[in-house]
Amino acid sequence: MDLTNDIRGSVILTDTESRILFASRGVGERTGFDLPETIGRRPSELWGGGMERPFYARMWRLITKGVPFAESVRNHRKNGDGFETPLYIAPLRGEDDVWGYLALQPDEDTAGFREEFFQASAADASPTRLQDLLEGRFGWKTGERAERRSTLFDLLARTLVDPVRERFHARVEDAELVRRAQGNSEAFSSLVAKYHGTVRRYFRHRLSDPERAEDLAQETFERAFRALPGFQMSNASYQTYLLRIAHNLLVSEYRRAAPPIIAEESDRQAWMTRLEAKDEVERAMAELEPGDRETLQLFYGEGFSVRDISRRLTISENAVKLRLSRARRRIGERMRREG
Repeated sequence: MDLTNDIRGSVILTDTESRILFASRGVGERTGFDLPETIGRRPSELWGGGMERPFYARMWRLITKGVPFAESVRNHRKNGDGFETPLYIAPLRGEDDVWGYLALQPDEDTAGFREEFFQASAADASPTRLQDLLEGRFGWKTGERAERRSTLFDLLARTLVDPVRERFHARVEDAELVRRAQGNSEAFSSLVAKYHGTVRRYFRHRLSDPERAEDLAQETFERAFRALPGFQMSNASYQTYLLRIAHNLLVSEYRRAAPPIIAEESDRQAWMTRLEAKDEVERAMAELEPGDRETLQLFYGEGFSVRDISRRLTISENAVKLRLSRARRRIGERMRREG
């Protein structure tokens, strides 16, 4: 069951370390950060951090004990504009401890909602109270009743977290592997094992010398390893990052190498022109809105059909076509300006 598109208002579900597991469309409308940019990140890394330190210390002291929290906060949008907004945080308590948090902002914040929130998220409240709040104020309707806390957690996981996790599985998994490698350099071998074949194929398909292709694949991982301490996951998988390094190495290789090393191509200048054009496209793509960029990458980079992308991103096929058309137009405009 996937109810991610049914949610109204701003709903964020995080783990106990404040990493976002689910964010509704309302979050993007309020902050400017789309879903691909938020998953696995902390609100403080994106739009938060506008309050004094004692504010956050008090907030964490309460919610880690399972006490609900409600205050007005100063945040900033992706474009840098500041805004003030009410923030309601409901700890999700298990039998013994807190396993996550719900951060809620209804479309209409009223005194009635504040009272309803505290009643629904109180330590002794029945889980059906919180379910009623989510259904009535935010449109989360599962057709099931959560008489126990474990049932409520399962419903949240199945209807909100799991669909997002499936969509961003590679990136979420990579983020965990990167965190482990940053804590223990030997764990970097897991990333090498996962992506060595992909990087090697990248070079083998573009170079006629297998040994040189293997050398460049190794150099790709060496560069990634040296950059590991300061690396931060973005809204892409680690594969995208590695292939960016690989592309830069390939460009340097083409510039240094004699023409025979280039598979099925004797005109070195033609290859250089092709690579430079590709660089322009990549610079133009970097300026696209995240949703448009992701759609374009899925369609052209990974070969998904419009229907597949529609299902994967949980948007209509017309919306996919609109994103593709808009992205192509903007890239064309950027390249004409540079030309």
